[in-house]
Amino acid sequence: RFLIDRGLRAAVAITGEPEPSSDGGLLVFRNPELVPGSARPELRVLSLDLETTPDAGRVLSAALVGSGADEVHLLATREVSGAISHPDEAALLRSIAARIRALDPDVITGWNVVDFDFAVLVARASALGVAFEIGRAPGEIGLARDGSYTRQRRAEIPGRVVLDGMALVRDASIALDDYSLETASRTLLGRGKRIAKTGGNPAREILRMYREETEAFVAYNREDAVLVQEIIARESLLDLA
Repeated sequence: RFLIDRGLRAAVAITGEPEPSSDGGLLVFRNPELVPGSARPELRVLSLDLETTPDAGRVLSAALVGSGADEVHLLATREVSGAISHPDEAALLRSIAARIRALDPDVITGWNVVDFDFAVLVARASALGVAFEIGRAPGEIGLARDGSYTRQRRAEIPGRVVLDGMALVRDASIALDDYSLETASRTLLGRGKRIAKTGGNPAREILRMYREETEAFVAYNREDAVLVQEIIARESLLDLA
């Protein structure tokens, strides 16, 4: 009711002096005066895509596309074309976290990014004792079930918003046969993933590529992150959200 009575929407103008912030990353205002604002920021969007072992018990790679990045971080003890190699999984997770903080995106997206990618990152970081903090202020990733009727799970990161590409497509009422990335990208972009679900075992094929055709594996990982960015741009899903 407070927001409605004062016409406050996404953008507000704040009158008042901020308090010093102990962490240096946020401005804190106590009871400031708020009036409607007209700002429309150009949001920095980062697409994240993980590849893991079939049981999700180990992170093999992470693609980061957007917000000034186009790179794949890979669990490997040798240099691989098109990737940044890390010798062990803990080092891989630390590098992913550091890179996200350095890129400083406003929005992080991906396909099923909350229920898979962030769920895996939180679990593996906990198992390995890695502090996986990627926000603009101290605090780890929180995974919570939305209180609305959708009951969707959301990822909470200080200073950033996580928008799941699959949920954005569903919420936009875009009719698809199913909401896999393969179906969405073929329908909306005219091309699909580098490994399609065509009766085989995609998880086993991904693991084989990782072991035997690592450069192709890296390209596959990167393409999934690119597809999500292109779907969001083509359908103006960020503006809609």
